[in-house]
Amino acid sequence: MSRESLHHIAEDRNRQTRLNWSNFAASELTPTWSPDGKRIAYGNGDGELYIATIGGGRKRETIPSEGAGYEPAWSPDGSEVAFQCAGSLCVVELASGAVTTLLGDAGSPSWAPDGIKVVAERYLYGSGTATSSPMALYIVPTDGSDADVLTFGPGETDK
Repeated sequence: MSRESLHHIAEDRNRQTRLNWSNFAASELTPTWSPDGKRIAYGNGDGELYIATIGGGRKRETIPSEGAGYEPAWSPDGSEVAFQCAGSLCVVELASGAVTTLLGDAGSPSWAPDGIKVVAERYLYGSGTATSSPMALYIVPTDGSDADVLTFGPGETDK
């Protein structure tokens, strides 16, 4: 049986460091560098999210979530991680571990450079699949104010 692993390969390609320590058969997924380049956030395919520290040992932290977590994305200052949690868009403040749900039926987050909003995919007609409900992009402020639709599905308009 083949086991997949997440590795950091040094720039000179002479050193390779294993970053994951999962005993599960699931693969490590969606790795993303922290803005300072010292950590990598990733999921293990079982809905658990982790942060691995580069160099200085094999330290790994679990990212708190509300249910299964996927698709981590670092805030520009590295203090927060946005992710899909149990089908919603969530943000965790890393210092406190506080998790905030920002938008239901959403995922695939990407932070704005200013760090005060996230763009995410969302089902237009509630939870479903891409075939039962088209996806749209939403701009979601992290202060809890209302999300704004950026794009609309097929045949939809903002009028």
